[in-house]
Amino acid sequence: MNSRFVKHVALVGMPGSGKSALAAGLHRQYGLCWTDTDAAIVTAAGKSIVDIFSEDGESAFRQYEYDCIVSALAMETPTLLATGGGAFIQPHTRTLLQAHAATVYVAVSLPVLIQRLQGDTSRPLLQDDDMVKRLTRLYHDRESVYQQADMVFENTYSSTAQATKAFADFLAQQGLLQHGD
Repeated sequence: MNSRFVKHVALVGMPGSGKSALAAGLHRQYGLCWTDTDAAIVTAAGKSIVDIFSEDGESAFRQYEYDCIVSALAMETPTLLATGGGAFIQPHTRTLLQAHAATVYVAVSLPVLIQRLQGDTSRPLLQDDDMVKRLTRLYHDRESVYQQADMVFENTYSSTAQATKAFADFLAQQGLLQHGD
């Protein structure tokens, strides 16, 4: 099956919402172009996200993030961007994404996020003595900003395969994903 995006699509939402898994799943299933901005940042910086935060600070990370998003949006082939949880929260990054891509908020309930992220040490903003309290605060602080996305995909699926199929159907219904022969 020959599938393609009609324009860039940016996935936004909380850490652990499934943005990268959905993008990777669509790539595997349909061969679609995609960029995981966190992976692109690690490549560009030559070090892990945890190391960027600890050695260079969050502002340096956000600059890498912005630069990687600019590069992804400059690609001629419409691409699916799996952004980091804080990308859309940054006003200049949000403006860039909204101007050059269809933005999709991948929404997941707070209890599901807590379950998914327990014990995850790869997310610097969640490294706190009380991860649940920190995640809850981030969730409530960010929800209204994520709601500014062009559309919302409720990721209520228990398996990546189910979520990927539902997400592909959702994007097709929104006119963002076309399937050919």
